[in-house]
Amino acid sequence: MIVRSKGLSTRIVALAFSVIIFLLASIGGTAVVEIYDLRKDVDNIYRHPFAVSNAAKEINIHLNAMHRSMKDVVLSTNQEELNTAISKVSDYEKEAFEDFDIIFQRFLGDKSQIQKLHKNFTAWKSIRDRVIRLVQEGKVKEAAALTKGEGAEHVVLLEKQTRSLVKFAHGKAEEFRNQAVQSERVAFILVSTLLSIAIIVAVIIAVWVVKDLRENRKQTARRENLIDQNILIAWMNNEGKISDTSNHLARLVGAEKSELIGQDASAILGDEGRHDDLDEILRVARSGKVWSGEIRRLDSEGNVHWLLAEVHPELDELFSPVGYSVIYQDVSDKKISVTDKLTGLPNRRSFDATIDHQIRLARRDENYLTLAILDVDYFKKYNDSYGHPKGDIILSRVSKIIKESMRRPGDYVSRIGGEEFAILFSGNDAVQSRKTLEMVCAAVEQQKIPHEKSDVSDYITISIGASVVHGSSIPDVEELYDGADRTLYMAKKKRNSVIVEQGNITTISSARS
Repeated sequence: MIVRSKGLSTRIVALAFSVIIFLLASIGGTAVVEIYDLRKDVDNIYRHPFAVSNAAKEINIHLNAMHRSMKDVVLSTNQEELNTAISKVSDYEKEAFEDFDIIFQRFLGDKSQIQKLHKNFTAWKSIRDRVIRLVQEGKVKEAAALTKGEGAEHVVLLEKQTRSLVKFAHGKAEEFRNQAVQSERVAFILVSTLLSIAIIVAVIIAVWVVKDLRENRKQTARRENLIDQNILIAWMNNEGKISDTSNHLARLVGAEKSELIGQDASAILGDEGRHDDLDEILRVARSGKVWSGEIRRLDSEGNVHWLLAEVHPELDELFSPVGYSVIYQDVSDKKISVTDKLTGLPNRRSFDATIDHQIRLARRDENYLTLAILDVDYFKKYNDSYGHPKGDIILSRVSKIIKESMRRPGDYVSRIGGEEFAILFSGNDAVQSRKTLEMVCAAVEQQKIPHEKSDVSDYITISIGASVVHGSSIPDVEELYDGADRTLYMAKKKRNSVIVEQGNITTISSARS
């Protein structure tokens, strides 16, 4: 009986120990699986949703670039300009199709959504071909109407579909993130259970799991440090105050991280000191939508950076915004394609985008808007006499003088072709604008750059024509350009002069007056 009892006890202990070993092995195995899933979820966040999101954003950028190039097709004045614009459209289209390949490979949703976007993108080509054919046939007005009408509507449709892809990708990233958080929580519970079992097997498994978790935390810390030092990201509260920011963004802004926290978000969202868009950004974000837009910033060394910013609302359980994540992408390299290489100023394509934005702001704020176009007087004679290399030097010097004369954050200067430059600024009526432009005109002549072939001065001079419009009476971009071109034509008859037109009132002045 005793023997049997000992045997029974031994069997029970053995069985119990076997059960413990089985449970430990099961728990340990489950912990390993959960940790592996945690790593996999984190990896999925980087590999799939971000790849699809970035590719969709690139497609959207190419869409806008193609649409702007189609405007250049309509505005082309000769076959060479037309061929250049068509070539740019083809290049952007090719890059867009490469981004489609990425999306087809990585997209985790219904592929029919991509196929529909791809089909609509391909269908846009027929509209572009019709526009090109109309331009080639000399039917510019019909081509412009087609671009602004059916073409623009098709672009809006494509942009809507790409935004849908970005939204889906962010949703999938959030799903993976939640899975990673849940996996980490389960892994912690299992590891705690292992630590509570006071046997050597539990200790061995606990040590192994803790070691693995520590390594995982180190990886997470390294990634967080990588984000802090290399990613442009910030957070702000519901009142638009900065609650946190990466050190990389703080360095770009030229401030300490501690200095930015608590400041108004315009410190990181303002465009070179302009804070007038912050209310609009918050209005969009508070509605639960993602705001995105380009921001121009100067770093501590005075270098210009173009940032593509996205403001994402962070919602509580009632889907009300409690804060906002601000994610930036430095697109300065892409902006090189819209910068004039000789002068360093924005080119015509970039300037057109700026005019569109400033027109919207002026209409909203019922403000004055001035577009001035200036031309170097007798520049052809200068090139013929001094040579084209010196002519290029003159254009570079003139551009520097104009840029130094227009120093306000809301002043925009661009080279729009040949010896022509454009200036855009707001807040000044015709009288104030004329005084500002007279200062620019005089500043060029005061440099006393010799020009022996000029019929108006011994030095390099410029002529300026400007159109001043106000609030709701502001026309579209083409009409605004036409008004400035018309006054420039009048100024070039007089030379070294400024002509400003506001409505039916035209004022003429000379740089020497």
